[in-house]
Amino acid sequence: MDLMADIGSADQLTSAREENKVLKSKVSELSAKVKELTLSCATLQAEVEIYRSEATLPSFSSLALGQQQQQQQQQQQQAQQQQQLAQQQLQMQMQRQAMASAQHNAATAGPSSYTPGGPSATPSGLPQYTSQQIAAAAVSAGMAGPGDVVGQQ
Repeated sequence: MDLMADIGSADQLTSAREENKVLKSKVSELSAKVKELTLSCATLQAEVEIYRSEATLPSFSSLALGQQQQQQQQQQQQAQQQQQLAQQQLQMQMQRQAMASAQHNAATAGPSSYTPGGPSATPSGLPQYTSQQIAAAAVSAGMAGPGDVVGQQ
């Protein structure tokens, strides 16, 4: 009976070794496949980033590009800031001209005949400029010709 037990044990051992060989080969095949897929995934991600950075066509969806909406918002903000800056510069130029005009009038005319050439004050205390004063300030600031400013009003 010992002989039968030895044969059975040897048979099980041989069987287990064969199973291990098959499993090891399967593990190595799957490991190679995982490496190949990981490399492929990284390559595709790099290509997608390249396409996103190069894409300027409006036919792409903004979700696919992800960056197009942000760029448009930034451009809009920059345009608004430039408009605000231009308005501030125009207001400052008009204030300078009004002050210079008032100083000139005060220096050339006597105190009894002084008439303010600057803006007239409104009940709120803010200056009220005429269209001629605005046009003159725009022309002196180099923003437009006299016909352009008056034509826009």
